[in-house]
Amino acid sequence: SEDWCAVCKNGGNLLCCDGCPKVFHLNCYVPILKCFPRDNEDWFCCLCKLDDELRLETSEGGGPSAGSKRKASGNLTPKQQMVCERILLELFSHDSSSAFHEPVSKTIPNYYSVVSHPMDLMTIKRRLADGSFKQIEEFVAHCFLIFYNCSIFNDKDSEIGKAGMIMKAFLQGLVKRFLP
Repeated sequence: SEDWCAVCKNGGNLLCCDGCPKVFHLNCYVPILKCFPRDNEDWFCCLCKLDDELRLETSEGGGPSAGSKRKASGNLTPKQQMVCERILLELFSHDSSSAFHEPVSKTIPNYYSVVSHPMDLMTIKRRLADGSFKQIEEFVAHCFLIFYNCSIFNDKDSEIGKAGMIMKAFLQGLVKRFLP
């Protein structure tokens, strides 16, 4: 196993996946975990799930009536919820994502006058957990908003501007992998 949380890149009391070398703090994982599994229980992170298990078919992609009748949160089906959690954990775990984990500091000059709809991964995580997303397209739009905001505020040759472009391309790949 790795020594640092795949999300925050810090050490400490970490949960080890039994299927891959990734480790997580309970609060960093998506969705947040309340406790460690029992010593005799295997635990597998959602990054170990096969893409085919999570890929949504066209009939499952949009709208609250698609897929399972049992709702996970809001109007997302349980499978849609799992796909959103997987995409979000992939984004959090990417090496170029750290600038996008938390809201931009209020001390950054002019950011909130230039960016009218700020967004970050923690805000999306919270909204996903509390059922705020009614459709998967809404979740995806919020994810892309992070990198749109990055592109309008940061120079494309800056460190954060480059990270934003990398993350946008990564998100586009995730959408192609998991969504119709």
